[in-house]
Amino acid sequence: MPRDYFIKNVKNTFLLSNAAVFKIDKLTVKIRLFHSPGKFS
Repeated sequence: MPRDYFIKNVKNTFLLSNAAVFKIDKLTVKIRLFHSPGKFS
């Protein structure tokens, strides 16, 4: 039982951190686009 709980927690943490990284990636792309529009046109 505790082991399953631990595994579930690890999976949830992994998914959450993945989502956070994805959001940060999108944010950095937006910032780059905003700061240097010429490079991406």
